Amino acid sequence: MMKLESRAKEKTDLNSLIQDVVAVFRSEARKLSTKIFVQMSNEPVFVFADRIQIQQVMLNFIFNASQSMKKNNISNRMIEINQSFDGDDVIVSVRDNGEGIDESIKEKLFKPFVTLKKEGMGIGLAICRSIIEDHEGKIWAENMPDGGAKFSFSLKILKDGQS
Repeated sequence: MMKLESRAKEKTDLNSLIQDVVAVFRSEARKLSTKIFVQMSNEPVFVFADRIQIQQVMLNFIFNASQSMKKNNISNRMIEINQSFDGDDVIVSVRDNGEGIDESIKEKLFKPFVTLKKEGMGIGLAICRSIIEDHEGKIWAENMPDGGAKFSFSLKILKDGQS
């Protein structure tokens, strides 16, 4: 995660990628008593991407979501991964029901060395931003009205082999 290596991008099934990341995180989720819900298209959604880098973004979002809920009662720890569409873009969101984003850092969240975690270095989300921007996508975060935060990114959908 610390090295932003550039590998060749290729046609990648985003749904398969998301399922793989969730499978990797499930044992950690069990340890943390965190439920994970995934809602995405039943059909494959292809993007032009470096699979490993997008997996890094997903893992960072999911890990941060789990960390934000450490103070929650164990019966109230839930991560929702959602896929939606906006024109030619696919949007992937990771939502938690944790403490939300501190307003004092919200605008700087994706800049290097910005963190509220004692053990954090503040580079994970900056690397995520670099990865998504390198994929010509967008990345953002928002507090949810009913609590928690949602981190999202969008990528162009490949249509008939073209982006």
